[in-house]
Amino acid sequence: MIKNTFKLSMLALLLPGMLYAQNVRKLSLPEAVQLGLENSKNLKLSQNRIDRAVAQLKTVKDEKLPSASASFAYNHAEIPTSTFDFGGTDPLRLPKRSDAFIGTAAVQELVYGGGKFRLAEESTRLLTEVA
Repeated sequence: MIKNTFKLSMLALLLPGMLYAQNVRKLSLPEAVQLGLENSKNLKLSQNRIDRAVAQLKTVKDEKLPSASASFAYNHAEIPTSTFDFGGTDPLRLPKRSDAFIGTAAVQELVYGGGKFRLAEESTRLLTEVA
């Protein structure tokens, strides 16, 4: 009986505090609209789609530009056996060492991209108009 009374008195003491645990904040209409706009998941999703379309447009613009690359390689070889003897013929003589320099350069330009640029521009324009 004492345990039940103790539990009941603890509940009576803590219940009012639990009921008023959250603060009530009064908002004006402009504040409520501003909070709604800031926390709207649909607006954030739409903004994310617009950002993705703009990024895709920038990528397609970059792919449209020509690109160039160059590389260089050097190879050095020491040849320990510089003579090949094939039997009865004269032996083949090789140098003691060999150096090789290899350089390449390439320039690429997109001739036709399947309309990617036009479609990316149109998609970005439509998404920004809808939003």
